[in-house]
Amino acid sequence: MPEFIPQTPAPASGIRFFNWPGAGEEISESLKMTHACLIPPGASIIHVGGQAGIRSDGTVPVDLTEEIREAFSHIELSLREAGLTGSSEEVWACVYKVRTYHANTDAGFGLTLHGVLTEYFGKNRPLFTGVDVFKLLRPELHLEIEVESFLPSSQA
Repeated sequence: MPEFIPQTPAPASGIRFFNWPGAGEEISESLKMTHACLIPPGASIIHVGGQAGIRSDGTVPVDLTEEIREAFSHIELSLREAGLTGSSEEVWACVYKVRTYHANTDAGFGLTLHGVLTEYFGKNRPLFTGVDVFKLLRPELHLEIEVESFLPSSQA
C-alpha cells in the first residue's frame, strides 16, 4: 500500500498514512483524505467526542456553513484543552481521523461539508467516515463531529 507522507507533525511522531494504489490514491487526492493510518505504540492520542454547531447562547446557526464552523471551533477548543498548542493550522495538522454524523441534510450538504473540511485541514488528509443518521440531539442540527488527534512528541 503506497504511503502518503503529509507535511504535518505526523511523520516526526511516527504516524504513517497509507492509500491503496490507483483509485485509492486518486480518491485521497480529490477528497483530501487518507484510507489507513498506523499509530505507533506509546503515542499520546486525544479523542474528541461528538461536537455540534451549537452557539454558547444555545442557538444553532441557520446557515449550514456557520453550523459546521461552530462545531469545528468546539473541536479546536477541546483539542487545546487536551494539550495541543500552536496555531489553528498546527492544531488541525495533528488530527488523523474525522467521523461525521448527519441528519436532515439535502443534496448540497456534502459539498458544503467538504468546503469547510478543506478550510480547516489544509494539506492534512485525515481518515474520514461520514454517517447518515435518523436524528441528532436536537432536531435543528445537521451534524455532529468526532475527531482523533495525536499529541506531537514535541508537546507530550
